[in-house]
Amino acid sequence: MTGAGHTLTTVSNCEWFDAGGFRLPFAVFEVMDTPEPFYIFYCLWNDRLTAPGSGATFLSLYGNRLAPVLAGLRNSGQRSLEIAVGGVNLNAAQAEAAFQNQLQKIIQSGSGSVPAGGLK
Repeated sequence: MTGAGHTLTTVSNCEWFDAGGFRLPFAVFEVMDTPEPFYIFYCLWNDRLTAPGSGATFLSLYGNRLAPVLAGLRNSGQRSLEIAVGGVNLNAAQAEAAFQNQLQKIIQSGSGSVPAGGLK
């Protein structure tokens, strides 16, 4: 957004939201210099890995992450999710409610995983 000349105002550096058995941290930004104000909910994490076949989540060790960095490889465990909510006369509470509703649809409950193509 800033690359397109818009000004982002940070509403929150970290708010936690639950969806589909996951607890996800989102930074929340407000864009007010557009015809209709909107809010951006952005989640980025890269310290969690899933052990193949175990379904268990664990924090990776920094030593295990250094080798790919030195090899010039992107963190393949990194995931991000960004949802923008906008509308005429939208306020922060309405944006958050719309975001939570959409997040529940994207992160399917009970599956224990994110749907294919759901997170990039």
